[in-house]
Amino acid sequence: MPNLTSTSEFLLLEFSDIRELQILYFFVFLAVYLSAVTGNLLIIIAVALDHHLHTPMYFFLMNLALLDIGLVSIMVPKAMANSLLNTRSISYSGCVAQVFFYFLFGGSDFAILTIMAHDRYVAICNPLQYETIMHRGACVQMAASAWFTGTVFGILHSGGTFAITFCSNVINQFFCEVPQILKLSCSNMYLIEVGIIMFGCSLVLGCCVFIIVSYMQIFAAVLRIPSVRGQKKALSTCLPHLTVVSLLAFSSIFAYLRPRSHSSSEQNVLFAMIYAVIPPLLNPFIYSIRNKEIKTALLKLSGLGLNVLTKKNKGHIHRKNEELLLDNRTSRKMEAENLMKRTGEQTRQQDNLLLDIEGKINLTSTFEFLLLGFSDVQELQILHFLVFLAVYLVAVAGNLLIIMAVMLDHHLHMPMYFFLMNLAFLDLGSISVILPKAMANSFLNTRSISYSGCVAQVFFYILLVGADFAILTVMAHDRHIAICNPLQYETVMHEGACIRMAASAWIASILNATLHTGGTFAITFCSNMINQFFCEIPQILRLSCSDLNLIEIRIIVFSGGLIGGCFIYMLITYMKIFATGHIHRKNEELILDNRTSRKMEAENLMKRTGEQTRQQGDLQLDTESKINLTSTYEFLLLGFSDVRELQILHFFVFLVVYLVAVAGNLLIIMAVMLDHHLHMPMYFFLMNLAIMDLGSISVILPKAMANSFLNTRSISYSGCVAQEFFYVFLEGADFAILTIMAHDRHIAICHPLQYETVMHIEACIQMAASAWIAGILNATLNTSATFAITFCSNIINQFFCEIPQILRLSCSDLYLIEIGIILFTASLIGGCFIYIIITYMKIFATILKMPSVQGRKKALSTCLPHLTVVSLLLFTGMFAYVRPLDNKNQGIEDKMPNVTRTSMFLLLEFTDIRTLQILHFSAFLGLYLVAVTNNLLITILVTVDHHLHSPMYFFLMNLGVMDIGSISVMVPKAMFNSLMSTRSISYSGCVAQVFFFFAFATADLALLTIMAHDRYVAICNPLQYELIIHRGACIQMAASAWISGILNATLHTGGTFAVTFCSNVINQFFCEVPQLLKLACSDLYLVEVGLLVLNCSIVLGCFMFIIVTYMKIFATVLRIPSVQGQKKALSTCLPHLTVVSLLVFSGIFAYAKPPTNTSSHLDVVFAVVYTIISPLLNPLIYSMRNKEIKTALLKLFHMGRFSKIISNKVVL
Repeated sequence: MPNLTSTSEFLLLEFSDIRELQILYFFVFLAVYLSAVTGNLLIIIAVALDHHLHTPMYFFLMNLALLDIGLVSIMVPKAMANSLLNTRSISYSGCVAQVFFYFLFGGSDFAILTIMAHDRYVAICNPLQYETIMHRGACVQMAASAWFTGTVFGILHSGGTFAITFCSNVINQFFCEVPQILKLSCSNMYLIEVGIIMFGCSLVLGCCVFIIVSYMQIFAAVLRIPSVRGQKKALSTCLPHLTVVSLLAFSSIFAYLRPRSHSSSEQNVLFAMIYAVIPPLLNPFIYSIRNKEIKTALLKLSGLGLNVLTKKNKGHIHRKNEELLLDNRTSRKMEAENLMKRTGEQTRQQDNLLLDIEGKINLTSTFEFLLLGFSDVQELQILHFLVFLAVYLVAVAGNLLIIMAVMLDHHLHMPMYFFLMNLAFLDLGSISVILPKAMANSFLNTRSISYSGCVAQVFFYILLVGADFAILTVMAHDRHIAICNPLQYETVMHEGACIRMAASAWIASILNATLHTGGTFAITFCSNMINQFFCEIPQILRLSCSDLNLIEIRIIVFSGGLIGGCFIYMLITYMKIFATGHIHRKNEELILDNRTSRKMEAENLMKRTGEQTRQQGDLQLDTESKINLTSTYEFLLLGFSDVRELQILHFFVFLVVYLVAVAGNLLIIMAVMLDHHLHMPMYFFLMNLAIMDLGSISVILPKAMANSFLNTRSISYSGCVAQEFFYVFLEGADFAILTIMAHDRHIAICHPLQYETVMHIEACIQMAASAWIAGILNATLNTSATFAITFCSNIINQFFCEIPQILRLSCSDLYLIEIGIILFTASLIGGCFIYIIITYMKIFATILKMPSVQGRKKALSTCLPHLTVVSLLLFTGMFAYVRPLDNKNQGIEDKMPNVTRTSMFLLLEFTDIRTLQILHFSAFLGLYLVAVTNNLLITILVTVDHHLHSPMYFFLMNLGVMDIGSISVMVPKAMFNSLMSTRSISYSGCVAQVFFFFAFATADLALLTIMAHDRYVAICNPLQYELIIHRGACIQMAASAWISGILNATLHTGGTFAVTFCSNVINQFFCEVPQLLKLACSDLYLVEVGLLVLNCSIVLGCFMFIIVTYMKIFATVLRIPSVQGQKKALSTCLPHLTVVSLLVFSGIFAYAKPPTNTSSHLDVVFAVVYTIISPLLNPLIYSMRNKEIKTALLKLFHMGRFSKIISNKVVL
């Protein structure tokens, strides 16, 4: 390839070619970026403003937050711009800058983390010397050395990377990552950078070793602390730091030390996200979750400190300013007298202090301000609230429409509309800073705003309004170039220039807001009454009682000068625009040019329309010929009416319903958030329910309103996918929350004394999170299964993308998978409903026992609304999803020649001779009964005998259950086929066999791996056995084994039955995946082959883990001095190793051998070994050399006297 070192740009990885997915990636990156920047900015502001946090630990934490903001700002904005503007390019200098600043911030980040480990070591291990060692100068020097180290790293890496010769400019990553850039090298000079990376990794590992050694000494010191509370406090400052270090170090080392590959890999992107984006996002949360100081500072910052303050005060805030001043005078006077007694200040200072108290009271330290109240009349306050709400909704809706229109319509991807979109963002933010607080004050009949809330209002309002004015100036410049210099327009206003202008507007406004906010709140206040409904700077300056406000006045004059300059620039610009020579002639030429361009566009449109007409004719012919329409780019929804007046009526009806629903749910959310009396589990779940309802109605109604208003019926394929996903997600989470609310009511009414213990804040958050996660999983399954089917039409008989209506468009039997998922979901919902019914039966039984009628009414009032909502949701949903499907497309299905539609497969027949068939039946029956009996005995023994209630036997019991399940999947069907002289198995039966076999087999292997770990800890670390393998850990391990089995089975079943089959004859006595793949006549089977290869690799990895574990076990056993002890240790290990070897080698032979088209007796033999022999022998192998199992078995058969003899022999 030619030398591309001189290239002016690189091409980054493109996530997708689909425009809708690019927009989705943009919003995902935007959410992550805003969360990361906001979280780290909160940390910085909290540390800067709260004097309690002016300590070395928080100083380093503030530096870490600054570095994280820089780190995430290097890559994510560029990735967002690429996704939004549908481009992949990055300039050469931009790539150099990304590499330099990434290593600068990344290197400094790790250096700061190392310094923080040293800080914690000194604080915990040498607390008496802490202030001497970690003084202010030392902290500044350490932080400066960290930044200097990062700068050196950035220079070395950027210099070493871009000194090489490149043979390509395509980077397989969404940013300029050094390992991906090195893959483009076509000379040996890249070895220099590799050497630098190895040197850097060595330093990082050295830092890791230093951190680990520091924390070993810290933990040793913590364990010596006599107080448990002291231990917890010490650990709470260390664990977040250790979590961040581990996350950053391991992901970075993996990314930079893994073997080079010249193929794009999703794993590369995943680990890049983990080490480049996730740490800056999670760091502020990790450091604030277990840190009381940070929590307190953030609560003050967010205005929640007001609640704490009011709890400590004896009274509440009076509305009359005279009473407030009187209370403040008294308290300040007492403080002044105490201060004079303690310090013995001079008489001049005492007189000045008394004059200050008796004159104007300094309220700088107040936690709140009082805003202007529009009226004291409650009815007028409600009116103000409704007016504000209407204004706010209209403003939000209008600006959101502009943003969506510019983003989705490629005709608007121009500089003017790009700036207009930014302007809409700013307007949306500026109105959201002020109006919600004014609405809350009017609705809750209050006037207060916290000190930190006022600071935030001033900062964000100045930020957004300043950026607004800057964007307007930029837009004037854009119009000037477009009209006065049209030939240079594309050259001047290119994509990069537009992004830089918009970014400069935001950055300038941030600096302006910082100056204004810092200058305003540095002054001394003599009152807290703001004569405005929000925190406006001129009104705040009127509260000043010192000359410090001169600073702020200078800032305002400076800003006024800038605004005046911008305004003058706009005036001059528009004077040039209006004075452009021969304006009429130019207009005529412009009209002529427009006519020419419109004519060309019309001709192109006619060509495209002709092509679309021809495609539509082909589409109709395809439909008439029963051709597969899965590749359609859009669906047609049900139109309510073709009459225009009725369409407008439908639009207004939907609009009213939508606004009422949104307003009602928003009111609930705001009420629960703002009123501390509603900070209870019931209202917390109600708030989550309102958020879900708000989301679910927003998924459907806006599209229906748009269709009615614009007289259209279409919805894009991706839009239909998104509608179904978010609707199923939110509705599933909705029902989960309703189930949790039933549980909450049950505890509150039936067990009131245990309510606070059971329904504590962590439990509530975990329950709500589980509901959201369950909704996501349910939506993923349903959406992927629905849109994997083949469609024979694109007309949906519903006003939104509803699953039952989509299934009616199917012309293949793949929809059976989705029907299975729907039935599974319906079963879960039915189970939840039964749980709710049983819960409410218990609740009503408890209510009837209450002696007080008022108590009964109160209890019922909290239950009946919930029960009504559950019933309404359940019965309507069940009606929509469980009623029979009509067969409108049946004629199409019957004539399609797709072999996938086969309703059955033919399994391998052992023989045609009837006598031998009976013999096979008898043999399978004997094996099956022995296997089931033995495993049932193991399960019963472990359950009944308390001597076997230990981790090893708990895992053995789970293994017995899995073995019963795995052998029951195949053998009964094989027995039935031999007895009835048949070979057939239904399609759904084959799907079930594959799913359950993989579920049990995967869980089996996972459990065997866990059992190896159990034996390792028991023999190699016996003193720590009870600490490591405790009851909770055992349950979690077993649950993870079962879950991994289910997930693996879902992947394999979906991958296997998504292919097209050219035959239905399976050369095996059950539905074995390798044999099914031999029937495939399309390349889709390669997906399942890839999964099998991945699975075999995981199995070998597990096997290697078991082998290494047993090598360590045998090494430990050989060091045991007693021969009897060695035998006892080996007796618990050899059975396990035998079972693992038998299962792994027979399974790998069946699944990893090259495929053949002929039946092999060896295939059947190995299938019998890993499906029947393994579950049959497992209980025998584990009980043959296990005295505890033998003893329990003898007890079970009432042979206690023999068990006594055996136990005596054991003692001897």
